[in-house]
Amino acid sequence: MVASVRDAGLGIAADQLADNLDVFSLVDHANERSLTGLGIGRSLATAPSAVEATTNPTRRRVLVVDDNHDGAETLSMLLELAGYEIRVAYDGLAALDAVAEFHPDAILLDIGLPLLNGYDVCRRIRDEPANAGVLIVAVTGWGQERDRQRSRSVGFDEHLVKPVDPTELLQLLAERSSS
Repeated sequence: MVASVRDAGLGIAADQLADNLDVFSLVDHANERSLTGLGIGRSLATAPSAVEATTNPTRRRVLVVDDNHDGAETLSMLLELAGYEIRVAYDGLAALDAVAEFHPDAILLDIGLPLLNGYDVCRRIRDEPANAGVLIVAVTGWGQERDRQRSRSVGFDEHLVKPVDPTELLQLLAERSSS
């Protein structure tokens, strides 16, 4: 069986090639369509050094919760490359089910989720004594100081703003795994 690949991409304008490998840069295609995505795809190309530095982590199980399927899958791939065992949930209720079944050591939790928002998910996880040691990281587009304060007040341990720097995330997980 022969697989075929078709690229329907817009391409990169010559004047934007120089910025092409900047972490989290998005090429401006505003005239063709609205920008979508988190800008983390190309950062995976620069992540191998971060992955190498954090392979064999002590903390093995990570739950990724995000309603953006592409973002969740990309983050999952990065973490799998670093040696973590991953589960993904796409809404708040599925996240709670995954916590009960998977027993993660760390949870990367979006705040703006369908069915149950990330704040409520975090509260419910923290209400269970069995989850006392779980690292819960807000991974969200909401980055104002009031957002950070609110996430701390409901039980998040850390607050990262999308697009997340892969090196920073892997370092955070590695540091928390060794403590």
